[in-house]
Amino acid sequence: MRRSQPRRGHAAACAALLLSAPLLAPPAVAEPSDGVPFAIAADYRDGERYMGIRLRGALRLRPRVIAGITPHGLSGLAWDADDQLLYAVSDLGYLVHLRPQLADGTLVGVTIVAVYPLRDAAGAALQTPDQDAEEICARNTRNGIGGDAELLITFEHGPRIARYSPQGTYLGEIAPPAALAKAADYADPNQQLEALALTRRFGLISGPERPLRGAPAGQLALYADQGRRWTFTPFDPDYSGLVGLATLPDDNLLILERRFISLAQPLVIVLRRMTLPDAFATPAATTEVARLDTSRGWAIDNFEAVAWHQGAGYFLI
Repeated sequence: MRRSQPRRGHAAACAALLLSAPLLAPPAVAEPSDGVPFAIAADYRDGERYMGIRLRGALRLRPRVIAGITPHGLSGLAWDADDQLLYAVSDLGYLVHLRPQLADGTLVGVTIVAVYPLRDAAGAALQTPDQDAEEICARNTRNGIGGDAELLITFEHGPRIARYSPQGTYLGEIAPPAALAKAADYADPNQQLEALALTRRFGLISGPERPLRGAPAGQLALYADQGRRWTFTPFDPDYSGLVGLATLPDDNLLILERRFISLAQPLVIVLRRMTLPDAFATPAATTEVARLDTSRGWAIDNFEAVAWHQGAGYFLI
């Protein structure tokens, strides 16, 4: 989703690694960094704990033109452990390959490796409104085989889920859950299919930013095939929206929630853990992990995606 009167600009993409994570072996030759260190919290430094997270570095991307594109508006993330790449999707219709640089478990740099336009079945770059990509998850990224990743991307307008290669080549469509298939069932044209995660038990799980038309007010919901649906109460039932999902190592979910009222009001980002019950149409238990509030010293413009790295480490963008 593009917030009304957005504040983000070409240099406003911010990547942060949160929680403790095993170390990556440093590259033999350090790559130049496209990231500038960024103080994301007024009262907490890298390595310190806040609620249920430990801060592990934050960066702001430098504005740099690659293949005619200045990467910004990044709204989805997926980690490829086999190729050591962080895929980011922009709601302006392109993929960005990022290579994080870690030192002692802290994010200290990031390199923009490549940028690829997302293309349609005929090979043409996507145009407005079809280019509005929101979320990404990936298959074949932890099987020990490099170069075989397949990316699953949600598009808010459609709404639809499409398969892509890491180079932006269109591979086909995936039907969303029946409840999410019709644009007319969403609360607003700019609050459609937003979040996506791939689980072992339930396959793809997706969700709209706000409750569907006719759904109980004040309840957000996630959907999977075979009529599976899980509901939960957001931080602010009137204004909070679902903006991102990540599958946890135990096959449950990490939920990224955003409360945006207006530019004059504090922006609040909430991370919460959800335990998925096997029963259909069941409220799911959630536990708040962290709450980032701009009125309490958190220098955030927006967060729209979270991705599992390894161990207990996660990226936010």
